Amino acid sequence: MSPEALAPELIATSISRTFLPRLRRTHDRRRISVFAGPPGVGKSTSLRVFRAEAPWCIGMVSVPPGPRGGLKPAAVLHLAIEALMDLTRPSTLRDRLPSGFTELRHRLFGLVCEWAGLSTYDARRDGVEVGEFSPLTLIFDEAQNLSPEAIETLRFLNDAAGGFSPLPLGLIFVGNNEFVLKSDRSGHSVLSSAVADRALYTETYSYSDVTDDDLALFFEARGIVDPAALRQVIRYFGGGRADRSFRRAADLAAELLEEAGDGQVTEAVAREILSLV
Repeated sequence: MSPEALAPELIATSISRTFLPRLRRTHDRRRISVFAGPPGVGKSTSLRVFRAEAPWCIGMVSVPPGPRGGLKPAAVLHLAIEALMDLTRPSTLRDRLPSGFTELRHRLFGLVCEWAGLSTYDARRDGVEVGEFSPLTLIFDEAQNLSPEAIETLRFLNDAAGGFSPLPLGLIFVGNNEFVLKSDRSGHSVLSSAVADRALYTETYSYSDVTDDDLALFFEARGIVDPAALRQVIRYFGGGRADRSFRRAADLAAELLEEAGDGQVTEAVAREILSLV
């Protein structure tokens, strides 16, 4: 099934054309990748498309805000277990999760075995031939809410020798523009050297990555096709009056279409609406 069929709102923008293939390669190669960028550049839409392509082997964790400094290791293992439960069992069969770190780690190991159809005892005793199993990946969206300690703990899911999982899990961390991937002046980073070394991609997107052609495609997909009107809209986003955010673009498109009524969005309509924003 094509990406467009999975999510009709997906536009083949500059970001999605690179982001989606990198998500797929991370999954196929059972690797770690880390992505950051501001709201509204298409990250969440691409994630929905990616997950919909193979929902039986891609789990999603939406990381909630936590204490200052981010969610700690035990809390994020709890979230990872819930995501794996979504892949392995209906809600009626879920049991109460332990609170201790060691017990959570054992439960996680058991759930991956359950997903793969493995005996936990045999997996621990004999190990696993990884190539016999499909890749399994967990996405951590809103990853800016994770502590560096939590990310460091999760990377052991990518290392079957660490005892957290019988199979190396692909890990994808996606955060907003607060999720700074580079080290600061003191040498501190949300990514440990071990995570950075294992990462297939560490990519930061920005509003400047949203091109004029991307904006034109976005508005055309919503039925705004008059060339003069499009020039007005793109000029608005190029003048520093608004972030080049697709969320902001969607709001503007809705206003333009409402103003046009049953007619076409013309240059005059665009001028009228843009004079008010």
